[in-house]
Amino acid sequence: MSIQYIKNKRLWNKQQKKISKLMEKPYESLSIYDKLEIAYDKYLKLEKISYAEYELMALFACDEIWFYYKNAVYQIDYGLPNITAMYITKYKNKQKVSERSENFSTVSELLNKFKIDGKTIKEIWDDVTFCE
Repeated sequence: MSIQYIKNKRLWNKQQKKISKLMEKPYESLSIYDKLEIAYDKYLKLEKISYAEYELMALFACDEIWFYYKNAVYQIDYGLPNITAMYITKYKNKQKVSERSENFSTVSELLNKFKIDGKTIKEIWDDVTFCE
């Protein structure tokens, strides 16, 4: 085993202990930072996060967050100044068939106005998945 592997394993174990302690507390009493820690822990493990966690990550972390829904990958991107985009990549039989994006002035606008099959992200959230 390499030294780097051992260091990474120790950091992972330390992080998981921290998450376990946070999970013992009432969610409402946690800071935004603590809530983000929990959400990212689930997200990085490809576990389902709640819409509230997704919204928190989108609003406060400004990270490229993705999810799958009906053979398409949806990804928030903050690559351009004053533009928040939703990138949509559609697949058929695991082959990419199209790509497009929709631009919004803020992430709040994206969360409120972006539609998938005529519904907001919040409305379809129970049916989204996270997988590689």
